[in-house]
Amino acid sequence: MPFLLLLILSGSLSAQFNNGLSLASDPISAHGYHTLSNINPAYAAAFRDGAVFISGQNIASVIDSLTNNSFELGMRQTVGSFKGAISANINYVFVPLVARYISGNFGFAYPIVDENDHRLMLGASLGIGNREILDFRRSGLPSSLDRRNRIYPDLGAGLWYTYRELSLGAGATHIGRPTVEYTPAVTATIDDLYYISARYDADWAGITVSPSFLGRYASSANFVSDFLLDGRFEDQFGLGVGYRVDLRRKIPPNPSIPVADQRFRQLLLTAEVGFQERFNLLGTYSFVINQFTANRSNFELTLLYQFKQPPVIDDYESN
Repeated sequence: MPFLLLLILSGSLSAQFNNGLSLASDPISAHGYHTLSNINPAYAAAFRDGAVFISGQNIASVIDSLTNNSFELGMRQTVGSFKGAISANINYVFVPLVARYISGNFGFAYPIVDENDHRLMLGASLGIGNREILDFRRSGLPSSLDRRNRIYPDLGAGLWYTYRELSLGAGATHIGRPTVEYTPAVTATIDDLYYISARYDADWAGITVSPSFLGRYASSANFVSDFLLDGRFEDQFGLGVGYRVDLRRKIPPNPSIPVADQRFRQLLLTAEVGFQERFNLLGTYSFVINQFTANRSNFELTLLYQFKQPPVIDDYESN
């Protein structure tokens, strides 16, 4: 009974702190076009290059037990004459008062269509995840039932389509909704999550302007959507602005801070710098608009290194 009460309390507090925005086992990143291979393995074959990245959110708040934070390490690499690519990702996600998620996966992507500027990539990933309940020991249960850490299989799949400057994607993670058992009476289900994305790159007066959309859907939670507009100057410097909103759920006001019932919304401000034609450093500040939340702001940083430059497209196609 104490453990059941703890779960109910933790779930209630988590909803209050995160205001329905948390997608739990997947980080909510504004840097999808650097790190998309984690949620869509087909993305790894989109650029015909090799790269490694490291990304973190709420980096300055890792010692705050009431603030979400996450870290991610990933890589992608083309695979010879097959024109496909492999990817690998490791994630850490902390959800206040509820759980920690640590997962790793290995993915493969292959272009099933590659002609006349049309490219359609198919990808799949296989991995394992670990979900740890927080504060389990404080519930007063006997040590024989103290099984806080549970491992589950982690499957993902995706499609990625490009036509000249247009990109479209659809992916899924945690396929099959794996269930973990802590005690015979207590289980937890890992939500399957679905992603759709779109991006268009247009050249305008020497500036690459890129409107994009990334939507994340959880059947038991929300539909978090990013609407972004980025501008890059000769691929060396960029600025962007975005708007994040939960299109599905309206969150009730916090009892201690009465506000009008409204959807969760964030303003995103981004800056990017490239150097030595291989490194890209991307930073985003997200600000909660007119709503109470423990995650009042979020600094996200991503560093990407291209260790294999993409070939010239004409040479690539001629081979």
